[in-house]
Amino acid sequence: MPCLYVGLLVLLGGLLAAALGVEPWARAYLAVGSLGAGPFDPQRLDRSVARLGGPERAALLAMDYLRLPAEVASERPAALALASRAAPRAAAELAAALGDPRAAVRLAAAAALAGAPAEEACPALLGVRADPDEEVRRQAARSLAECGAAPGAPAREYLACLAAAGWQTESRAAAPGWEVLELGTGAEDRAPHRTVLVERPAGGPGAVAAEWFDRAGGRSFPEARFAELTGDRAPELLVREVCTAGQDAGVSRLRVFRLGVAVVEITPDLPGRWLAEEVRDLDGDGRGELLVRVAEYECYWWHPQGGSPACRRVYAWEGSAGRFEDRSRRFAAYYRLSIRRHRLAVARDPGGYFPSEWSASAVSALLDHWCLGQSDEGQRAFSRDMARLKRRLGREQRAAAEAMEDDLATRLGLPRG
Repeated sequence: MPCLYVGLLVLLGGLLAAALGVEPWARAYLAVGSLGAGPFDPQRLDRSVARLGGPERAALLAMDYLRLPAEVASERPAALALASRAAPRAAAELAAALGDPRAAVRLAAAAALAGAPAEEACPALLGVRADPDEEVRRQAARSLAECGAAPGAPAREYLACLAAAGWQTESRAAAPGWEVLELGTGAEDRAPHRTVLVERPAGGPGAVAAEWFDRAGGRSFPEARFAELTGDRAPELLVREVCTAGQDAGVSRLRVFRLGVAVVEITPDLPGRWLAEEVRDLDGDGRGELLVRVAEYECYWWHPQGGSPACRRVYAWEGSAGRFEDRSRRFAAYYRLSIRRHRLAVARDPGGYFPSEWSASAVSALLDHWCLGQSDEGQRAFSRDMARLKRRLGREQRAAAEAMEDDLATRLGLPRG
């Protein structure tokens, strides 16, 4: 009961002070108290942030609330939720609270910084490694794992914080002056959760140059390696990104980065469902070419038992343009070999089913001709192949095969009939 009376007196005094413009924390008391015990609706938090004067002001007032005696300020989870919601635009205010003499305030500030931009949160959280309170140090490590490293962050200190948060590090690839590290949270997690690129100048300490991890959910980065693609005698970094949720779950693509003073992405801008898939040196010049998978032809008519057509276009680096460009027609030998392989499959008995592996091979050969700019030749062979197949099909399957032919003609710009 005495605590209740004290709380009522402080509340009444705070309300009077707020009306007189004397005690700004009273506004935070009311805003935090109005949120209740949770769960905390994001829209409601946004309205509270706006009422308090914006993210910076809301973060400051939430920290002020946490400085009140526990007997008075009992809604501490609500104050933390408010600070966390404000964090993306209030990192400086939360970083300043890491120097507060009260461990509870430092703990809340460290937790809220998990949602702040890495460029602002990372230096502040790295500074907490020497905090006298063990729980504050642990929380800073967990928050650092969530927000990630800022470019230039000292690699040894950053990796030590991730290790304290339960992350295990493995070196995956190296090139002069660079190292790729992959990190996971346990032996049962076979796919690493994050990829860290460390710049290691000769004789100097390593620094984090870039990092890829699944902050928002729905992606993983299971592979990273170096390859020569541009002919400048410096390797590029290839990072594989895999979608892990939604209708594209399992779809992967390569992202390409040029290394230097800054890490710059040079992945080609691709249309629709075109995905950079792998790198091969197709012409033996020491520079790899990007094989781009045209995934739109793999699923639109096909079921798993029937196989899927395969189509790859070749992108090569053009130094004068400073970008990758579609140069499929330069690589006739690659496509001729692929066409020969598909034609061998088509030479077999087509059976009496559609779709099937046989018809998938026929479409793949047509797509290879299209990549070479020889659509007319490909269409003539494809029409002969489909005529053989349709003689074996019933009326329903024949209609489906003809609909596919019409659709391919439309997509590839081929004459009908």
